[in-house]
Amino acid sequence: MPYLKNQISDFLCDEDGGATGWNLAWFAVLAAGSGFAIDVSNARNAKEHLTVTAEAASHAGLVALMNTGSEGDARAAAIASVQQNYPSDVFGPVIANSASDIVVANYNAKDSTWSDSGMANAVGVTLRRDESTKNGVSTFLLNWVGLEEWTFSASAATAMAGTQRCSNTEGLFAQGNIQLRSHNGFGEGVCLHSNDYVTMSNHNVFDDGAYVTMPDLTLCAKCDDNDKNPGIVEAAYETKYIMPDIADWIERTELSFLDSGDSSIKEAFFEGRALDRDLSSLSELDYETTYLERGSVVEISATEFSLMEDIPEGLTYSVSCAVPATASTSNGNGNGNGNGNGNGNGNGKNKNSADGEVESVSSLDFSNAPLKDLAVITDCPINFSSEADLLGTLILSTSDSGISGSSGTTIGASNYSCDPLDRVTVMTNADVHMAAKFLATNLTLVIDGAIHLASGGSGNSDHYGVGIHTSGDVDITTHHNYYSCGNSSSEVAPVMGVIRHVTAD
Repeated sequence: MPYLKNQISDFLCDEDGGATGWNLAWFAVLAAGSGFAIDVSNARNAKEHLTVTAEAASHAGLVALMNTGSEGDARAAAIASVQQNYPSDVFGPVIANSASDIVVANYNAKDSTWSDSGMANAVGVTLRRDESTKNGVSTFLLNWVGLEEWTFSASAATAMAGTQRCSNTEGLFAQGNIQLRSHNGFGEGVCLHSNDYVTMSNHNVFDDGAYVTMPDLTLCAKCDDNDKNPGIVEAAYETKYIMPDIADWIERTELSFLDSGDSSIKEAFFEGRALDRDLSSLSELDYETTYLERGSVVEISATEFSLMEDIPEGLTYSVSCAVPATASTSNGNGNGNGNGNGNGNGNGKNKNSADGEVESVSSLDFSNAPLKDLAVITDCPINFSSEADLLGTLILSTSDSGISGSSGTTIGASNYSCDPLDRVTVMTNADVHMAAKFLATNLTLVIDGAIHLASGGSGNSDHYGVGIHTSGDVDITTHHNYYSCGNSSSEVAPVMGVIRHVTAD
């Protein structure tokens, strides 16, 4: 018995092999630490891969949206991008519900909000490796301590946002060439951008804060010489903007005002305006006015419109130069014919002449009455008279004959008002030619074609707050000075934009 006690005592006191137990303990600690490091690194890499994939998918979706305007195309492009960069046969599914995880909506850059109303200009993508896709990232060593997988998601959003440098109400924006003759001036905040190139003669002046931009500055022969064109070196930048299809923009605007498409453009225009209290001039033409509301569409012949000495405010006038000769009062359908339906889509009837035939005129010159806080959608050619008086008005002509202006024509506020509600917007599917001494204030021109402005005259034409958007060329002759009103971009005018990653919804 004493022998056994001694054996046990000696074993307990013996230090041989003690390091083994110590090493085993440290191995367990190091193995756990290594497992944590390996699994965390693996999860981090998977999350970064998922984030980059979401960013690429939102970008691809937006490009498709801008090219076709189709939300379906945007979703399809986003899904295809995900599959290309994160193939499901390798990594498993990462889209739980394409309807909710791929968002195509309107992004408001001013307050970073998303909305289903308004024209879609952004795509948001959320990708998931979690319970919803049953595709978590498996762990390796941490599985020993009960953590079987990591779960996470990644979101990204891309929007076509307006440029921060230029307002779409201040400057010349052409998808074609911009050609400046001599003795023109451009003030602070005024932008000239061509997605092609800019050419100019000598003696054009660019104040500090004016910008001249194009994709390739080497195509602008006079952009490096301040002696010939003072200020041009500081004003010139090399850049390319995303510019919407002008023909498509004009069509969207027409449909919006005639209540046949997206209402956002029309709503933006009529915000802050009111329906005229005096509708007697329409009543005198036998138009039913009981159900008229702000923005209602009134269908009217060009003859009747041209004879009106008072044109009620707050309405949309659909003015036709091609009224059928047998036209008569038609039944109400809420689109300007008959009694309407009280939903803001207008009413009225075409007035017959004494012999039963509706007369028509060949063009509009807007010399008969002042136009204020209203919209005119017409198939008539337009030749602005020098007596035209427009304020807070939108005019859209679908005529192939385009728009012209007589010598001395003024479009916009004659008192140089820069109030955004006083802005005049003119849109046309054809070229625009303005004769000498043309003067514009607080004016937006949207032209699916080219524009030519004759000489401003020896005394110069000073324009304030003018935004000209064309799908073609801009030709400015001499003695035109452009100054900024300092207004922000308008939702009624095309947006010159850049693709920008934004806050996801």
